[in-house]
Amino acid sequence: MASHGWPRGGARPRAMLTSMTTGSDDAQAAAAPAPMPLVVIISGLSGGGKTAAAKLCEDVGFTVVDNLPGELLPNLAAMAASDPRRFARLAIVLDVRAGDASRALAATRAALESHGIRPTVFYLEARDDVLVRRFSETRQIGRAHV
Repeated sequence: MASHGWPRGGARPRAMLTSMTTGSDDAQAAAAPAPMPLVVIISGLSGGGKTAAAKLCEDVGFTVVDNLPGELLPNLAAMAASDPRRFARLAIVLDVRAGDASRALAATRAALESHGIRPTVFYLEARDDVLVRRFSETRQIGRAHV
């Protein structure tokens, strides 16, 4: 009798039987629906660190969308929900200078939640002295190019 490498008695290991009858684990994982995207909303005061947070998100594999007009947010939410593998990690940066911040945040959350996506919101702040320093630094850079 030929040796087949199975335990005595010729019984195939349970894992092998499962794999043979239902397909490989890789095939099952590929066929499984992708989980909903991990979405973060980054907002806050000018100088609060939104740009640094966005860069950090990019560094850890997020797709970052910054300064998107509010009218396009429902389209972005629909895209993220329809292609969760492409948008597995999505960071949306909302600037409070672009109109009514609380309204923009509510609209963004509503657009995402209407597609079953529950975002995590980060509102970034800094002390007044830090905000003044950062504001002054960005204005000096702007004047240097004039």
